[in-house]
Amino acid sequence: LIFLSTAEVKVDGKTVYTYGQEIAERGGFVGSGNHIVNLPEDAGGKEIEVTFTAYSSGAMSNIPTPDILPTEYVYEEFFDENVVLICCCIFLFSFGVILTIMGLLARIQKSSFAPIVHIGVFSFLIGYWALCNTKIIQLFSVDMSLNTATEYMSLYFAMLPLLLLMIRLRSRAEEWKKRMLLILCLVLAVFAVVTTVLHWSGRLFYPETITLFHILSILEALGMLAASVQLGRQKVLSERILNFALLEILVAGVMDILRFNLQKYVFPDADGMDLSILPFGVLIFILLLIISYVVGLYASVIDETEKETLVRLAYKDTLTDLYNRSMSEKLFRECDEEKRDYALINLDLNGLKKVNDTFGHASGDQLIKDFAEILKESFGEIGTIARMGGDEFVVVVKDPDKSEIDRAIDRMVRLEEDRSWEKDYEISSSYGIAVRQDIPEGSAEQLYKLADERMYEMKVRSKKQRVD
Repeated sequence: LIFLSTAEVKVDGKTVYTYGQEIAERGGFVGSGNHIVNLPEDAGGKEIEVTFTAYSSGAMSNIPTPDILPTEYVYEEFFDENVVLICCCIFLFSFGVILTIMGLLARIQKSSFAPIVHIGVFSFLIGYWALCNTKIIQLFSVDMSLNTATEYMSLYFAMLPLLLLMIRLRSRAEEWKKRMLLILCLVLAVFAVVTTVLHWSGRLFYPETITLFHILSILEALGMLAASVQLGRQKVLSERILNFALLEILVAGVMDILRFNLQKYVFPDADGMDLSILPFGVLIFILLLIISYVVGLYASVIDETEKETLVRLAYKDTLTDLYNRSMSEKLFRECDEEKRDYALINLDLNGLKKVNDTFGHASGDQLIKDFAEILKESFGEIGTIARMGGDEFVVVVKDPDKSEIDRAIDRMVRLEEDRSWEKDYEISSSYGIAVRQDIPEGSAEQLYKLADERMYEMKVRSKKQRVD
């Protein structure tokens, strides 16, 4: 494994392998990677000369010892030594791709799935960086210059989706915390874009800015932790998991930065120091992020369900399961605001007091419920039914069709007669209908009063007919 250097291999003075000389001569980026050199079959017993030329400061902190082994064992040895790390890298990359696609599709349906996209992009970028960092990418691309450049680029941009995720999750935090996260995100975005432009224009290559990136990364992690301090004191499980995840990735990141610099400047020959622990830290971090998101989403669904239940109860009549007076008033306001045609049918249940006095209030309640069922069957498909209180009901029909209303009234009268045969009491009602054209400039409340007057007139007529 050679970092940012050209390589030349000679056997008895004859060059059998070269890399990077032409790139270096034109001022290009040499890159890093594993150099696999096929020696001639007659190389046994001959002198092998390996020359490395560093083209970046700190590139050659140590001189690696070449391994000479049969060709068929090259990749086998590499996989045997790095099998766990390889699996981790491939999982992060593949999981990131799948999660990003799923998140984008789900995001179309509901905005609450946006964090899935952020987590997916972060996993994808770190997974790709890890594939390049471990040189697994060379199984698919032998361009070391491109591999190394995209390795740095994916690392520099990886923090952005994480910060965007934090900004979204901390939307209810104090203003200074939201501003701090936004500033950190902008600073990192500018840094990533500027270094990318400088690298690809050949003015300043990525490795020259890695120390600054390390400093920025530590500041970003500390900033995310600072934005979580107060929320971390709350008894919210998802927040506690998220804060622990942030602490875990901060520790993993700092340890990997220390490992990198110690291996480069202090212990260049130490075994195992060249293996990054960051992929494992990111894997644990992403799993914790997903657990935190799922726990938070579950709590949010429960909370939303409870709120919907409370709202439904606030607008429901407990006896009949119809809407109540509060809902009718809300519907009246909607009618006034929408400026569309509507009709109000005011209904009054006949004989409720007589049933209460004769059979008791339990039978009176049953009469109300029987009538409510008749209204549902008659008007349920054309309007919204509400119980105003006691024996009074109203049906709100938007964009009314007179023939539909007439058929619904006929159905109601027929059902009243049919159900009365099954009961010890008679089910009948009086009603009044008013449409918007009756009071073009009037309010829904005024129209309701008109329908109420017409209902009362019908009640008086029906009483007179019964007396006659």
